[in-house]
Amino acid sequence: MQQQRLRHPISKSGQAGMRGFALMDVATGAAIMGIVVVGTMFFFSYGQKQIQGNARERAAYDLLHNRVEELVAAGYDKAVARTDTGLVAYNVDAARITSVSYVDDPADSLGVADTDGNLDYKDIQVEVTYLAKTISAQMYMYPEE
Repeated sequence: MQQQRLRHPISKSGQAGMRGFALMDVATGAAIMGIVVVGTMFFFSYGQKQIQGNARERAAYDLLHNRVEELVAAGYDKAVARTDTGLVAYNVDAARITSVSYVDDPADSLGVADTDGNLDYKDIQVEVTYLAKTISAQMYMYPEE
């Protein structure tokens, strides 16, 4: 009695006895996987840059707010112009510039005709510069009564 040889079932490509993937199937799958990996890496890299940029900006705003709080705590008489260099905002060098302008309010006359004879308030500008970016805050201080 002769044994009957079993044949492989017909594959999807329509040819009897074929199993596995064709070279074209593997190449197409590798290309699609490569596109997905490159796209994922691009978005991961972009996200990291955004996180670092936001952290630097937050650190710069902290430097700005610290100076504003120092000015408020010091009071009107001790609020003076100052430049701070060598500061570090999230591993980036930064500079903080405080400028003070004395303002004579025209509401009570100006100069020698001023009723109280004093400059009326200070216009204070604080700027923090880092990585060619500048953030600033402006405030007005009035003399303590």
